[in-house]
Amino acid sequence: MKKIISLGLCLFLVLGLFSVFGAGGREAAREGEWRPSRPIQIIVPWGAGGSTDVVTRIVIPELERELRARIIVSNQPGASGVTGTQAALDAARDGYTWTAGSVVDLGLYQVNGLLDTNIREDWHIFLTSADVGIVGVNANSPHQNFNDLLREFRSNPGQVRVATAGLRSSGTANIEMIRSYTGIDYVNVPYGGGAPAVTAVVSGEVLIT
Repeated sequence: MKKIISLGLCLFLVLGLFSVFGAGGREAAREGEWRPSRPIQIIVPWGAGGSTDVVTRIVIPELERELRARIIVSNQPGASGVTGTQAALDAARDGYTWTAGSVVDLGLYQVNGLLDTNIREDWHIFLTSADVGIVGVNANSPHQNFNDLLREFRSNPGQVRVATAGLRSSGTANIEMIRSYTGIDYVNVPYGGGAPAVTAVVSGEVLIT
């Protein structure tokens, strides 16, 4: 996670592709010698259409050209990324099953008691992008800037519904960071990924994401 720069638009989440290697595969990958001889599966542990899914699908054609191998995406959402990440951990440690997501999520699974995995020991990490957390509202919302939203939170403490991709998602990390600076309270409404969270705002189910 990068340094917090400014309130509201400030939490950078470094996204990457994570591959589980055995000892031999890990050393070969570090030296740049490993070449796949069959298709690679990348598990996206979030729903289709969210930021992790979109970034992964943008990166894949570049990887396929470089590795000269086919790459298949498998969306396996659930439990704030735990389901798909566990599936990668359970796969053979031969470099042919990868997962995609935020490095901070991968680093916190063990801390939160969700997965018995160590980011430094289990994974080979390939960083692809840095996402900036932003606050979004419905196009017809009367809240036209961040101060408008803060007034809404403070006028209705503990009642404003915020859509996130899960209780341990980057969206939750963003709104919790905002809460820590402003003292607001809110209702976290977890969805199955970033895309359905946005859809919930567009449809009016929740106020912001």
